[in-house]
Amino acid sequence: MPPLRDEKSSIEYLDRLFQRQSKWTRPFRDFFFRHRFPEHFRILDAGCGTGVLSEDITISYGAQVHSIDIDFDMVRYSHYQHPAVYFHAQADIYHLPFPSKYFHCVMTHFVFLWLKSPEDALKEMIRVTMPSGWIVAIAEPDYEARIDFPQDTADIGKMQTQSLVQRGIIPTMGRQLSALFSKCGLTHITTGVYSGEWNFPQEPTQFEQEWETIEKDLLYYLSMDEVQSYRQRDFRHFISGRRISFVPTFYAYGQVPD
Repeated sequence: MPPLRDEKSSIEYLDRLFQRQSKWTRPFRDFFFRHRFPEHFRILDAGCGTGVLSEDITISYGAQVHSIDIDFDMVRYSHYQHPAVYFHAQADIYHLPFPSKYFHCVMTHFVFLWLKSPEDALKEMIRVTMPSGWIVAIAEPDYEARIDFPQDTADIGKMQTQSLVQRGIIPTMGRQLSALFSKCGLTHITTGVYSGEWNFPQEPTQFEQEWETIEKDLLYYLSMDEVQSYRQRDFRHFISGRRISFVPTFYAYGQVPD
């Protein structure tokens, strides 16, 4: 998961972010996992973060989840917060500490965009997956296709994207998933984009949750006074029902050949 470590980047903050992200992708997870695997199937959550998805997959689908992350603090937090998860370990996604052909499935969630070599990581995931098993990238955003409206606050999205690029993301990872899966030899590949939906009126708590992340990103470029000015304008658009902010987020899954 992303290497964020400053006074505004506590694990508790990241856990709240991961909880919100997990809600966005829950319908897809239910579609993908509900009837595809045998009882108590083994799955690797590669880049598990604070363990939000590991717990959900354990409880919702009866899976034996193995959770790994390169960040020891994340793994420790996940271990204590989610004791139902079968296995936790600090591990390198490029050198997974598991035998070949071990898992029925390997999943990721907002992970590939942070990797210096997505292809090498995917090849290692394929190595530890059984023939006819599945690799699923549940969510990968495409920041270069982002839509922000009205225009006077569109710079918020541009600065957020620049902040993430400076921290090492691949901003077009979402659109690259299908090509990546194909290049690494997976078969029966399916990819798609999550839809967006905006209701009015919206709950102010939604705005506060979004701005918890926006503020942290904008402070890479702006003073606190400038950030607050953007926040006030954005809130006016939010309560008037004019505001649209949409980052196309892709999913993809493919099968390991026999």
